Formats: sequence, C-alpha cells, structure tokens
Amino acid sequence: WMSFNTVPTELIVHIFSSIPTRVLLRTVALVCKTFGEILKSDWYWKTRHSPYGNHFPVEFEGVSQWQLACAQSEILTAACSRDPTENSCTMKGPTGAVDCVLLLDPDLHGTNAVIAAGARDGNIYLWRRRRREETPGRSMRSFTGSVLSEHTGWVWSLASDPTSTSLLCSGGWDNKVLLWDVAAGQRVENIGTHKFAVLSLLFPESHVLMTGCFDKQIREFDLRTPISHTSTLTGHKGPVLCLGSTGYYVFSASDDKTVCVWDRRTQKRLQKVTHKSIVTWLHYDHGVLTVTEGGRPTGNVNIYSFTGGHLDFLQAFNPGHSKPLTCISHNLVMIATSSQDGLVNLRSWNLADKPLLSLNNHKGNSISRIHWNGSTLVAGGGDMTVSLWTPKSASL
Repeated sequence: WMSFNTVPTELIVHIFSSIPTRVLLRTVALVCKTFGEILKSDWYWKTRHSPYGNHFPVEFEGVSQWQLACAQSEILTAACSRDPTENSCTMKGPTGAVDCVLLLDPDLHGTNAVIAAGARDGNIYLWRRRRREETPGRSMRSFTGSVLSEHTGWVWSLASDPTSTSLLCSGGWDNKVLLWDVAAGQRVENIGTHKFAVLSLLFPESHVLMTGCFDKQIREFDLRTPISHTSTLTGHKGPVLCLGSTGYYVFSASDDKTVCVWDRRTQKRLQKVTHKSIVTWLHYDHGVLTVTEGGRPTGNVNIYSFTGGHLDFLQAFNPGHSKPLTCISHNLVMIATSSQDGLVNLRSWNLADKPLLSLNNHKGNSISRIHWNGSTLVAGGGDMTVSLWTPKSASL
C-alpha cells in the first residue's frame, strides 16, 4: 500500500491544481503534515499563481499575500469570463442620489455582507444578506433593508471600525459626524465639533477616527469614552475629499490637486504630490497607492509605491472611460475604476490589457463611489440605486 510520504511531491502539487485555493487552505492543509508543509511554502503558491502572471507593482510579502492573490485570481478571473448579470443585483430605496457606499464584514464571496449607502435624502440605507439556505438566489429577495435617519443634509461619507463589524460612522453636508451601531440599528454618538461639511472619514486603527472637511482640515478623534479631539492636520488649500492610511501614515486628497502624506505620530506633513487636475479619490492597499484625477473629458490613474513614509511614482494610465473618473479601488490582482459614464471597469495589473469586464448596472447614470472588499464590489450613483457584484463561489 502507498502512504502520502511515498507519493512524489510533483504528483501532489498536480492534484492540488484542480482544487480551489479556499478549499486547500480551509480543509486540505489540515489533512496531514505533508500537505500542510506544502501549503505553507512560498514556492508552491508562486508556482500556482504563475499562470495568471504577477503584475502587481510591488513584491508580495510572505506566503499569506501569495495565498490571497491565488484566491482572488481564481474567483475574479472566472467571474470576469461570465455574463456580469449572473453575479449582479440592484437595490432600490433611496429617494436621492447615492454619494457613498460601504461593504461591512464581507467574506471572500460577500455572503455575510452588510451594505451601507449614504444618500442625498439625508438617510443611510442598510441591506443585509439573508442566510443562503433561506434565499438561494441573488435577487433583491436575498436582502433585507433598514434606514438610519438622523442626518439633515446629504450623507457624503461612510467608514467602519476595522475591529468592529457593527460600528459605522457617517458624515455629511449637515456638518455632523454620527456613530451608529449597525446591529442595533441606532445612533450611539454625535461628534458635534465640526462647523463645515464632512467629506471624508477614516479609521486608521481601532477606536481612532479621522475626518476630512470642507474647511481644508483633517481632524483626529479618540473614540474611547469620553470622545476627545486629539489633533488637527493643516496644509491643504482646498476641501479634503478623501483619506487613506497605513496605520501610522495618512494620505489625503484635496480639491487643490494635491495628495499629501502625513505622519500621525509627529502630526507633520512628510510629502506633497501635485497632480494636473482635482484628485477625486485614492486607495491604499498592500504597499500601493492608486489615485484618480477627475480631469475632463477623462483623467488618468496614477500609481505609487509607498515605503519608508515616501511615495514613489510608478506609472499613469488611462482606464478607458468616456467621462471623468469618480473613484478607484484595487486588490492584489485587479483594479476597479468608476466614472460619470456609469461604468465600473475591472482590469488586471497588466495595464496594457483592455478591461476584463465593464459593469453597466447603473445604465449610464454617473457612479459616485465604489467599494471593493474581498471579491465583492458595491457601487452607488445618481440613479438612486446601489448595485452589488458578487462572484459566485460555485464558478470555481
């Protein structure tokens, strides 16, 4: 008889190639020591990912990033080869344009997602996916909705605490910053120290909130009781439109066409990068910062690496939209861009390629914001709807 110890490693690797990454990590790695050692090795995941090509701008760090890249490549590549309507659904309810969206607590396939959307009617709309065994389809019947109503102006920004699945923060043109318990469906705090519209929110770490405002300032708050205003960052010459963070370092984009890098510990600006037009959005993940310019008729996407507190320009590309860009998000294998042309374009990091998929769930209406978390993408726009694109796990 034959044991796993006598089976050639090449044969085991060949068998593994037909098993989805998520199954290998959750189940197969626990079968025996031999399987576990193979699935902990760099060489295995680099080999497994090689057919997709690794075009990410910076080197992956450690086995975990290679594993994540393999999982995302398998799910997203399969989904992009299918009719986008198979993986999409649209949620209605807002009576005003949707200006911000957020996906809370998703797993790799979005099956535990809570979708939040802020609208110009002053409300925050929540949709929760019901258990799959109750509603196996992807229609609106798969979701149950609720409304949070305490803002008196446009809700322009949303953020969630990275260590809490139920704490949601909202800001808007009524100058309010509100904290919500999503599970309970009620407001828990009003941070009422702002005199101008709150355009961006960020949790750089647990219990720490940062706000970017129309008055060109960035404020930091410690949310532990009692809530306190701990610092203010100044230096922009226009409203602060977007914030991103590595934890200690913060990125800010402004109407003044600049992106700034700040050190939270010293409260000093480390770098200022000037662009050709207004920076509409930025996104930081895995050592890479992507920035959208909202120029007319279209703008570019600028890509930077970030190490040692400094941004280094890598390249710029035109994402192929016909109207100005509004938002961007990326992961280890793809970039998603949205535009006033109503499309969300998904493309690989091999930027010479045309988009792998264009989502037109909003029928040509301008898309204000997108949020990509795991492999699930949510978008909101001027047609007063929110769309969800969730690749089916069964497609692997």
